Amino acid sequence: MKFKAAALAAALTAGLSMTAVPAAATPTAPGAQAAAWDCPAGNICLYDEAGGVGRFYTATDGCWFDNIGLAGGGDRATSVFNRTGHRVNLANWNGSAWEHLVHADPGQGFTLPASADNRTDAVHVIC
Repeated sequence: MKFKAAALAAALTAGLSMTAVPAAATPTAPGAQAAAWDCPAGNICLYDEAGGVGRFYTATDGCWFDNIGLAGGGDRATSVFNRTGHRVNLANWNGSAWEHLVHADPGQGFTLPASADNRTDAVHVIC
């Protein structure tokens, strides 16, 4: 029983340290490969691959719109995980206007449908 309690305490401590992230969007280091659906509590995460693999974008909860295309992160999201308390919309810039692709409700994570795959240019947290 002592071993299980120690392992649980270590896991909880590791989990708590993951929640301390900067308020701004944080790109994941190139080549860093985390477990599927790795996304700190209170964040929105985008992934390069299906099934929440290859996280490249993380941002904290709040009421904001982030044009990730301007920062070089556009047209690459294949999965999304919303660990915020708000609905999150993903949008595409079609050359003249923002086009709604999909939304993720709080706690929802999924692989984007083919119609939205690799088209996300903006993340919008709705308050």
